Amino acid sequence: MWLSWLARRNDDALELSEKALEFDPSFGWTYFWMGLPLEQKSRYEDAIAAFRKASEHRGGLVQAQAALAHALAMAGRRGEAEDALRQIEHPSPQRYVGPYAAAIVYTVLGEPDRAFNWLEQAVNEGASWLTMFGKSDPRLDPLRSDPRFVDVLRRMRLDR
Repeated sequence: MWLSWLARRNDDALELSEKALEFDPSFGWTYFWMGLPLEQKSRYEDAIAAFRKASEHRGGLVQAQAALAHALAMAGRRGEAEDALRQIEHPSPQRYVGPYAAAIVYTVLGEPDRAFNWLEQAVNEGASWLTMFGKSDPRLDPLRSDPRFVDVLRRMRLDR
């Protein structure tokens, strides 16, 4: 699913997600991976519903909260996106929310300087989400032409 999404083959990613749900409708990550291509296809309300469902499973998926905030912003629901972002920036002591999550939300909110502050923290932490998805994540596309993004990829050794 996620490889299809990263390759921007959103219809394939949705089809695979639907098949995965047939096997196990209680697996929260499937809803997360379904929400991402829904959002890319501008099906924002469906994406929001998928991310909410992903957040409900197994105590909540942290990345689903960031994806929910991103989808809310894409849907023009900035106030709700900012509320969700506050939960990302100030999580409970029992849960870690990586800087990558905040970076994608600040990107869609049109605040690249704040996004880069979070990406800088992600570089310093060697954040796994940045390592796995930073080079291809469509949600970071608005930052790709910025020289700071090229530098982030270079320092994470993702520039090859």
